[in-house]
Amino acid sequence: MFANTGPGNAGSIALLERLGFRREGRLRGEWPTHVGVRDSPIFGMLQGERPA
Repeated sequence: MFANTGPGNAGSIALLERLGFRREGRLRGEWPTHVGVRDSPIFGMLQGERPA
């Protein structure tokens, strides 16, 4: 499964990492904000990596 979040959303990034997601990469120019378009970090987790 995968997730993305706002690049400056430290709380969401920390939660994804606590849940076992790994940072896989970024989508360039994907996140429109009031200060312009920003990159979007992408997190992923394979089925075998899911915590019990």
